[in-house]
Parts: sequence; C-alpha cells; structure tokens
Amino acid sequence: MDETYIKIKGKWHYLYRAIDSEGMTLDIWLRRKRNTQSAYAFFKRLYKQFGEPKVIVTDKAPSIASAFRKLQKQGLYSETEHRTVKYLNNLIEQDHRPVKRRNKLYQSLRTASTTIKGIEALRGIYKKNRRNGTLFGFSASTEIKVLMVYQHSQSIRMGLLYSVLKLCNRTGNRLHYENLRNIMKLYKLKEIK
Repeated sequence: MDETYIKIKGKWHYLYRAIDSEGMTLDIWLRRKRNTQSAYAFFKRLYKQFGEPKVIVTDKAPSIASAFRKLQKQGLYSETEHRTVKYLNNLIEQDHRPVKRRNKLYQSLRTASTTIKGIEALRGIYKKNRRNGTLFGFSASTEIKVLMVYQHSQSIRMGLLYSVLKLCNRTGNRLHYENLRNIMKLYKLKEIK
C-alpha cells in the first residue's frame, strides 16, 4: 500500500493505492489530504473488502504507521505484520508511473478520479496472472461498463469500446474480448469485424 501525489487544478491531492504481491491492483482512492484519517479510512476500506492479510508493506510515512497502529488497537490487523523496508515497496512505486504521467491534465477531483479508474482498468487487462478476469473485485470490464454510463455521446462510447476491443483482440486476451463483446450487446452497439 502506498500513496502518491497528483496535482489537480493547481492543488496537490493524494492517490492511495493498494496492490498484492503479484502486482494486481486491489483498490485505489483519491483524497484531498495526506493524513492519518485518510490512511485510516483506506486501511479500513481494504479490510472490509479483502479481510486481514499476513503482511502489509508500506513506506515510512508517519500517517500510515499511525493509522495502522490505531486499527490494531481496535482489533483489526491484529495478526498482520507491518513492514516498512524501503526496497520491498518498489513494486508499487513503479506501478504509479502511468497515473503520474498524466497529472497535468486533471481539472477536477471527479474528472481525475474517473480518469484514474479508467487507466487502472485498462492496465488491469495487461497485468499478469489474472484469475477469472477479475482483479479481486476490481474488474477491468466492470470498470469500463461503469465508465460508459458517464459518457454522454454514443460515438464516444463506441470509439472507446472499439479501441479496447481491438486492443484485447490484438493481444490475444480472449477472456476480456468476450466480456467487452457482451458489454457491446448490452449497449446495443454494432459488432466490429
């Protein structure tokens, strides 16, 4: 688990991200502040979704350590080992790159959150060791389906779906290709050949 900073309309915001040992995205959460309360809420959210892990690796940020101790006092994460060794956190630090590349384009918190979810969903297609097409509750095809609801124009929806379909077909990812074809049927979009 780690947080990274993103500038939205000239102000710094913080993206909390959690991945598992294989690099699969577990959860993401964009917050205005980087403090104990935000870290506490994110840890609690992870606990509700995935239960108690054996080990949590974080950086040495005081807010994260404080939030973790607070949760342990409440009986959560009682059996979890908290590791703060710098090199163990390299996997998630490298996983921040695609999100940070686009940080000058965000104009609102909602736009940034939606865009980051889209980036994570598309990146989820390429991550190795996928199990049954879902990333522990973070399904790439589900996120694309949710993002389609926010789009107003039929042509934008069709363009996005067609490009993702072509990408899945080109990379040989049949599972996601079939899921996206089902989404197209749901939206009654024409099939591409």
